[in-house]
Amino acid sequence: MATTRIFSENFANFTADGFNPNPVAGQLDSDIWRVAGLSDNPNPAYGFSAGGDNANNDFSRGDIAANDPTTAGVYSPTSNRALMLQPTGAELDNNGFIEARIQNTSGTAANSFAINFDWAFRNSGDRADNLQLSFSTDGLTFTPVTLANFSTPTTAVAGSAFSLQNEVINLTGLNVADQGFLFLRFTHPNSTGSGNRDEVGIDNLTVDVVTPDAQPQTVAFAAGSVSISQAEGNAGTTSFTFTVERAGGTTGDVSFSGQVSSAAADAADFSGPASVPFAFNGTIPAGQTSAIVTIQVQADAMIEPSLRARLAASCVRSTER
Repeated sequence: MATTRIFSENFANFTADGFNPNPVAGQLDSDIWRVAGLSDNPNPAYGFSAGGDNANNDFSRGDIAANDPTTAGVYSPTSNRALMLQPTGAELDNNGFIEARIQNTSGTAANSFAINFDWAFRNSGDRADNLQLSFSTDGLTFTPVTLANFSTPTTAVAGSAFSLQNEVINLTGLNVADQGFLFLRFTHPNSTGSGNRDEVGIDNLTVDVVTPDAQPQTVAFAAGSVSISQAEGNAGTTSFTFTVERAGGTTGDVSFSGQVSSAAADAADFSGPASVPFAFNGTIPAGQTSAIVTIQVQADAMIEPSLRARLAASCVRSTER
């Protein structure tokens, strides 16, 4: 399989200073990222603006160091930059989410994607915060990825550091046009337990388009050319034609060669060759699926039994790269 990296984000420069379609240092690009479930703007559209100039609103709560925030919003740890959420009972707790809109810049339509990211969390509250990945190709209908879910521990650990848990997911059977979008949604459906909720989010997201390795082309005589029988005539030459065809694509010229042999016929039975066996060759041009090989048989008025000749292709070369 071949892969093409179309997206990578490690949040190294994100200080939770907001979202903007033209982000400055500390912000995220709102044409790519949005967060839903916060009271300041419960469901912002892509391209929204929030925060900046150290504005302390839901989308720009700033750093988390040793502090344990209880106010809902978007944060980033100073120890390891990430896109983090602090859910509360009123905000983010019931299906709040982080969403990424990833453009397919691979140069071709994409059917398969490799997704690699880290669930980021700090086990600072006596609740289990649940997280779920889902995807969409239209931004409207999302499909949960059954194996991509995560829960933080229920029992808090005093002084707990921020932790990462890696997730690797392969999405197949999609159809995302070149320059189209794949949407990834990281949802916080609920939490269980009591007390403060953990800080949760994502880090180190990469998205690769996966394409299968090109299958080799095969070359053979067409089914109707495997065996040909016809009268040679009484004078002149008679053309015996054989079709050589290829499967697996039409990229590049395909040149082939082989040998005509016969246990009963000799050079006098053919037009051209000085002896038997003799060589033949041909080319299937780029964009074409087949070519014709013509063998000229010398006709005569002699009474003779049927003569058999055998064609065998032995060498095939392609200009495909």
